[in-house]
Amino acid sequence: MAVLLRNKATASTLSPFPRLSSTITIFAVLCFVAILNLDGSLNQYITRRLSDDSEKEEECPFDLFEYHFPKTTAEIADAAYKFAQEVDAEPVIRDALRRGGFDGKTVLVGDSVTRQQYSALACLLHKTGALADSDHYLAWDEKHKNFFDARIRFQRNGKLNELLYHPTAGRVINYGWKDMDGRNPLHGNEHWLQSCEERKPFFLITYKIPNDAPSPNVSLDFKNTENEKYFDIIPLDSNDVVIFNASVHGQRMDNLKNIVRLSECMENARSNGEAPNWPTLLYMRTSPQHFDTRTGEWSRENRQSELCANRKDQQDTLLLEDLESLEGKLPIIGKDMNLLPLAHLHRANFNTRSNVDCTHWVMPGVPDFFAKEVATALVSRQHNPPKAYSDNVVGTDTELFIQLEALQEQQVKITQDVQSMKEQLGTVLDNFMSQQGGNEK
Repeated sequence: MAVLLRNKATASTLSPFPRLSSTITIFAVLCFVAILNLDGSLNQYITRRLSDDSEKEEECPFDLFEYHFPKTTAEIADAAYKFAQEVDAEPVIRDALRRGGFDGKTVLVGDSVTRQQYSALACLLHKTGALADSDHYLAWDEKHKNFFDARIRFQRNGKLNELLYHPTAGRVINYGWKDMDGRNPLHGNEHWLQSCEERKPFFLITYKIPNDAPSPNVSLDFKNTENEKYFDIIPLDSNDVVIFNASVHGQRMDNLKNIVRLSECMENARSNGEAPNWPTLLYMRTSPQHFDTRTGEWSRENRQSELCANRKDQQDTLLLEDLESLEGKLPIIGKDMNLLPLAHLHRANFNTRSNVDCTHWVMPGVPDFFAKEVATALVSRQHNPPKAYSDNVVGTDTELFIQLEALQEQQVKITQDVQSMKEQLGTVLDNFMSQQGGNEK
């Protein structure tokens, strides 16, 4: 299957220098470095980034360029890259692929920090070559060089697998995001808490693949049949994994309560033998912030600091909240990660507005560490499933969803066959017209 690059309008955004040849690109970067008379550390950084292996990472279709140099300083970018090299996540990703960790559907649900983790995971998978024949679609925002929703579908171990990012999947998490010039995450009509209470299977609304229409990237009315052309309804069953994070936003405590409610509802249904074939739920520990406060959290007073702070008295408050709410209820990924000493790997003061960013990480860097933890957790879940997840009963509703998924896969195949026939017909017509022109001469 051919790779679908975001959409036709944005396919050129795959590289920081989209329409230049690789030779001209390298020449342009080196000239840029020479003109600015940058120090040796950045020269080292640029050289490594243009090596064969890291060039694949640079060209990753799922990369978030807003977290690369020059959106941060050369020193921070260099330190973050070195950290990613030390983490060495790629062998763990390869091992997880081999052992079936990515079999089925993996859905990441969280805010922009989770999006960084998704991007790192997708780019590491891309680097292994696992996504060479994948289909994908990103709800891409050209202005800000990022995406709200993403879907990757790829063949592995004889199975069709998917890696998805949807901030509002299942309507469990809320961020307080307001309309941002039409740049909103996809709001589907799935409601997992309600489905659990009614003992119904879970499904997910996601963008279709292939999808030649421009991404709507808005909250849509799903009762309007005109919108059906954009979306698939995919079932989630015991082969699949949903990884939540409650975010760093003001709604996070309510989000944690919703995740607990969903987990307890599912456990209760399983204990009573009433559960459909639901997916596994996991939780990713919340990434710490490093603003100059005792908790590390943002405040109006410190938003114009020059750098992020490694304070000796800082507590990992967000992780402590995660543990207090979820320990013993859901597996918590990365709870043993020590991230407090890593303040120097945030974007820091990256723009002219003097607003310091001590929430997001420079990439590649700490998000690779999170991606490594995800891969490890997926393998562990695959080979040591909790008993609660191995006693599911397949309901008739789930079977209907599985049939629907099979029909959708057939539809994709038909669409690809039709496109292939169109291309062949076009070639035949071109040859015919060429011959006719020759005969007239």
